Amino acid sequence: MKLTKLNDVSARAAETAAKGYSIGDGSGPCLYVAPTGGKLWRWSYEYNRQEKLISFGRYPAISLAAARRLHNAAGEMLVNGRDPMAERKRIETGKDGPNTPKKIIFGEVLALWLAHLGNTKDERYVTTVKNHLEKMSSRKLAVRPLKTSTRSGSSP
Repeated sequence: MKLTKLNDVSARAAETAAKGYSIGDGSGPCLYVAPTGGKLWRWSYEYNRQEKLISFGRYPAISLAAARRLHNAAGEMLVNGRDPMAERKRIETGKDGPNTPKKIIFGEVLALWLAHLGNTKDERYVTTVKNHLEKMSSRKLAVRPLKTSTRSGSSP
């Protein structure tokens, strides 16, 4: 049986159906086309005799090349005895081990930047900037790790 590789043209042309379906990419990720029209990169794998399904993101935000790279990285984790989905959750939740570097918090970076600004600008200017920033940023944003901060300050 010949495995065909998915290409960008066929991914873009995939149309919705009454029931969701997947278009395979050989032995790599599949493009799942939902009945609502959404397209999602997914990969089905087995870990500890349990069937698992991991998502790599929506198409076209995640390109075919990016989905293949994510699949290869997940496959490497699996070969090394690690569950790709558990690794992703561990990283997203920040529940790493004791050797994990400290998370960078937006409020801390802001304080450092203001201190630097105080050394280069006059006091009145620094006070004005600080007051504007305090009005614009919420307390929730100030304690959020930079990795999860968004421009609007809303939750991801």
